Amino acid sequence: RYRWEYCLGDGVYEVVSRLMVPFRKQPIPGTNPIQYYPLSQYQLRVNDLIAGVRGCVEHVNAMVVNHDMFEGRPYRGSLDFLFWFVNITIHCTALMIRLEASRQLPGWSMNDNGHPHFE
Repeated sequence: RYRWEYCLGDGVYEVVSRLMVPFRKQPIPGTNPIQYYPLSQYQLRVNDLIAGVRGCVEHVNAMVVNHDMFEGRPYRGSLDFLFWFVNITIHCTALMIRLEASRQLPGWSMNDNGHPHFE
């Protein structure tokens, strides 16, 4: 990884360096039953962004795992071919998702270079 790169993960991994996790509500001390401080608008927005990006990644992962080539059968072939099959499947799936407007996150669009960005 480059120094400027971060990963996305679940809150249980929040102690890992350079890992972005969603904000969690913090308990208010001394309350019984336990109550929580509400999240700010900024925290809610960040959580939405993280959930949206993670959802896209999970969508691609699910399509690869459920692909007919990989589903329920052991792969019988060379590791080089498997690498290329997975690589091609991931890129084609990501392209398919990107081109279907109904699957785009609200507020996301493509910039002039063809890269997604949040408005």
